[in-house]
Amino acid sequence: LKKLLFNFYMPLSKVYTEAELLGVKVDLPYIEEIFKENASKIIKLEAKIYELGGEEFNINSTQQLSHILFDILNYPIIEKTASMKPSTSEGAIKSLMKKLRSKAPILEIVLEYRGLKKMNTTYLKPMLEKADENSRVHPSFLLHGTVTGRISSKGPNIQNIPRDPRIKGMFIPEKGYNFVEIDFSQAELRVMAFYSGDK
Repeated sequence: LKKLLFNFYMPLSKVYTEAELLGVKVDLPYIEEIFKENASKIIKLEAKIYELGGEEFNINSTQQLSHILFDILNYPIIEKTASMKPSTSEGAIKSLMKKLRSKAPILEIVLEYRGLKKMNTTYLKPMLEKADENSRVHPSFLLHGTVTGRISSKGPNIQNIPRDPRIKGMFIPEKGYNFVEIDFSQAELRVMAFYSGDK
């Protein structure tokens, strides 16, 4: 463990300290624009959901949404939670959509609403709040934050970014620089194959 600490983690921590101090540039005007666009769409989707559900309710409450879908609209229960209550998870709603085909427009709108809400609260808002005067965010990198040994980050988490180009587009390189995306295909498996001599 001492060998691992002094030969690997300590030198690596210096590299990540530099990365934390430098930070990543974000396009604040672009983020604000997408955030406002989403907020406006969310209000319209809320109104549609209330109209189709027959009353106003807290869409983010699984209990209240479940009441609307299964008690008021009488949709069949496809999946149940661990506590044996009707599930309103994304998977359950998608299964319900397949079963009802196009007879339940509220379901599609609920999924769109959730997607936009998550984009605003999980990805866009933290960037607006955490960016410094140079439009840079400074995440904390955790060298021992995962069970698998991979690096993770927080405040904000810049590693779990969806493939959605509207979200990825908020990160911009400094003038004269480019971003390069690199993926090591099955890296761990290849290392294992090399050391074991397995062809």
